[in-house]
Amino acid sequence: MLALRYPQQTWLEKIPASLKMALLAIATSGIFFIDSTKIMFLLFVATISFQFLFGWQILKFSLGLLKPLLPFVAIIAFWHLFTGDLTQGLLIILRLLLIFNLANIVTCSTNMGEISEIIEKILSPLRFTKINIQAVSLCVIIFIRFTPIVLERHKILHLAYKCRSGKRPSWQIILPLILTVMDDADHVAQSLRSRSNLKV
Repeated sequence: MLALRYPQQTWLEKIPASLKMALLAIATSGIFFIDSTKIMFLLFVATISFQFLFGWQILKFSLGLLKPLLPFVAIIAFWHLFTGDLTQGLLIILRLLLIFNLANIVTCSTNMGEISEIIEKILSPLRFTKINIQAVSLCVIIFIRFTPIVLERHKILHLAYKCRSGKRPSWQIILPLILTVMDDADHVAQSLRSRSNLKV
């Protein structure tokens, strides 16, 4: 099964998941206190350089994970260009890219089982409200698992459309992509319903 993991092992996988998640939470919180675009840019370049230390293959994989953000980056840039506050727009874009990249570093170097355990521990106080903590944790893990599958499906549909028409697709593959993802989600729901006691 496809997973949101690095194509090769790194020493990051030896670091406890709890420590990585804690550092991610601290770093993400600290990013919002930085108002300098120069510092934010340097931090983003630092994370990219850090990933490059593990090899070109991992860097290429990591940059590929940032592609889904491009539409949001374009919208933010266009809006702040329209309002005449491009500096603030650039700061928001860099924050978005940096936070997303840091989250990818943690996710791609951590076992899904460890992430699930941490989520359940964090949400454990909600047991008193009769919320199914296991179901919430499972939803998060499935979302993480589905991300590379959706990206791969998008790539396949993109190539298929380009081969048939000779043109680059845009909105034409959105509906087929949504339908295939919904079909996969239905299969997952049926599997969970038949193999567990969770209400799906």
